[in-house]
Amino acid sequence: MFNRHNLNYSLKNIPAPSNKIYTKTLISQTERFIKRLRWRTKYFLQGEDEPLNTERETYGFRTRNCPPQIPELVEFENDLYNIIKNVKFRPTRNEFQQKMVDDLKRIKGRNQVILEADKTRNIYTIDPDEYKKLLMENITSEYKKVSMSDKTDVDKVSRRIALQLDLADRIEVYQNKECYITVKDHKRNFEAAPKCRLINPAKTDIGKVSKVLLEKIVTEVRRRSGFNHWKSTDEVLLWFKNTTITKKARFIVFDIEAFYPSITPQLLHRALDYARNMIDISDDEADIIFHSKKSFLFQGGNCWTKKTGDMFDVTMGSWDGAETCEIVGLYLLHKIGTVIDVSSVGLYRDDGLAIINEPTGPKMCKIKKDLHAIFKKEGLSITVDVMDKTVNFLDVTLNLKDRSFKPYRKPNDNPLYINTSSNHPPSIIRNIPTAVERRLSSISNSEKSFEDSKDIYQAALEHSGYKKEKSTDCDSALIPLL
Repeated sequence: MFNRHNLNYSLKNIPAPSNKIYTKTLISQTERFIKRLRWRTKYFLQGEDEPLNTERETYGFRTRNCPPQIPELVEFENDLYNIIKNVKFRPTRNEFQQKMVDDLKRIKGRNQVILEADKTRNIYTIDPDEYKKLLMENITSEYKKVSMSDKTDVDKVSRRIALQLDLADRIEVYQNKECYITVKDHKRNFEAAPKCRLINPAKTDIGKVSKVLLEKIVTEVRRRSGFNHWKSTDEVLLWFKNTTITKKARFIVFDIEAFYPSITPQLLHRALDYARNMIDISDDEADIIFHSKKSFLFQGGNCWTKKTGDMFDVTMGSWDGAETCEIVGLYLLHKIGTVIDVSSVGLYRDDGLAIINEPTGPKMCKIKKDLHAIFKKEGLSITVDVMDKTVNFLDVTLNLKDRSFKPYRKPNDNPLYINTSSNHPPSIIRNIPTAVERRLSSISNSEKSFEDSKDIYQAALEHSGYKKEKSTDCDSALIPLL
């Protein structure tokens, strides 16, 4: 069914554009620059640093108004456009750039649908009929077809909210972007029974408003509660280095299955009610948050919603999906605190980690049972594993014996970096090796951990056109090929 294409280079590499595309992009970016410059100059000439209506909350929506022409900038703008007119191109030959072009032609020439893998860097092609069948199976398993009038009704409510916020001139109607799937080729028995992730790129702009509201709520609840609600590996390591650990301590790891789609209106209500103990949330703000979860899925000109019938759906890729999971996660940590001491447990999105200092057999069994009960009551499913002294969590391996930690990568997940011949800005390419080295250093507790882990990253850098050179500060420094 699937034809695998492992390109052996990062999909983030940027091909060199054609002369026509380069010119169009240059004109577009120049127009954007001039527009911003005109606004800045306008307020500068008026003696203002910014617009007078600074008290108006715009939630990140930019104005659609065009700035007036500034006489003082006319000559400068003409010079900019003359530069574009006089741009000349010369032919170049780059082996890596040509390889990307050839690979793209080869894959497109198959007259098949191109699929990305969910958690690996593989690319697959599949016959259009097979793709359509797989897509419909994933849609019909969770969604039902509805009338476009339902979307129109949601747009009407969105318009009312936009008018209340004085943002009707900036907020668009619901985007009718078609859904697609990625393949979970890391799952067992993938070829015989392929599993897919359904991606819904359709969004409502009200989600941007909800995102700002939820960010404010999450920040305050995280501060007031003091829970270990992690946002990065660095926060996990800070907790690990400072938490109390006994000689008998063991890890417990748990994972919330299908976290995003499993969040129900009732669970989000309970999470917001819990948050109201620490921050004021008006009824209007709550209405906006819930309205942004009215989601539609589009395919082949048809409109679909969740089979639950209430149109409520926290979709991956939605404007406020991550923030919704964070406020629910804080509420879940509050519940977990009845089973495990809150200072000994933490949550990163759908991944949880705890240290149990007196891990007797009956105690660990009871904790597992209680965790399952807590999440089941909230309508969620989890997997719970009792580990020994070491655990792989996010991109680090933690060791309770000596409080050590080192970098971790999943099996068959080899790093890939953008090539030195990619069409990225030179400053980005130049800084990649330094960024890799700093990252490895930050998740290695000792020089030995760094040295033991660096080879795979060094090899990936060299494969992408970088080279290792001696440094005056450290022999292991990674220096780009300039």
